[in-house]
Amino acid sequence: MSRCSAQQLIVIKMGFGIAILLSDRKLPTERYLSFVNACTSILGDWDIDELAPLSLNADEIVHDFAIVSGTSNENRERVWVTLERREFIKKYGRSRRKIFWQIYTETKEGRGSQSLALQFLIPLQAFASFADPVVLVEFVPEKVFLERKNYEPFAKREIALACGEEFLNNLAPNVVAPNNSTEGDK
Repeated sequence: MSRCSAQQLIVIKMGFGIAILLSDRKLPTERYLSFVNACTSILGDWDIDELAPLSLNADEIVHDFAIVSGTSNENRERVWVTLERREFIKKYGRSRRKIFWQIYTETKEGRGSQSLALQFLIPLQAFASFADPVVLVEFVPEKVFLERKNYEPFAKREIALACGEEFLNNLAPNVVAPNNSTEGDK
């Protein structure tokens, strides 16, 4: 087994967040709810633990929930997810984008391998569900992902480094929805 870099040690030992930025002025509510539902089945049958129900009139946090593993013991794995209202313009890639929404996923220190894998796989579902999302991973601040084809190998590599090649190889081949983004091929 190869030695872990400081970056991989952060992934394994500490929690981190992944931001998915959306540029739709008006939240595509139906697509968002479909995205949330799809996230519960990426790694099997997970549940949603609603912390704050969807409220489009909220000022900042519009939806707050956890995706929780379906096991019945007290050590259920979790990925916390918030939908936040944001408004800023920033250059990503070759053009400036006006951002209105942020989907933020987070795991905590001591999480299990399935919640870590799910956190890395949720942005792939976002690429399938929304037009032109921007994905930012906290522990690699210089990395900005504008396309699924660039994010997917990164996610697989990080899952393999943190959870092991065997874990990655045991994931079902259809673990992530096909790329059926509203923008067609990216």
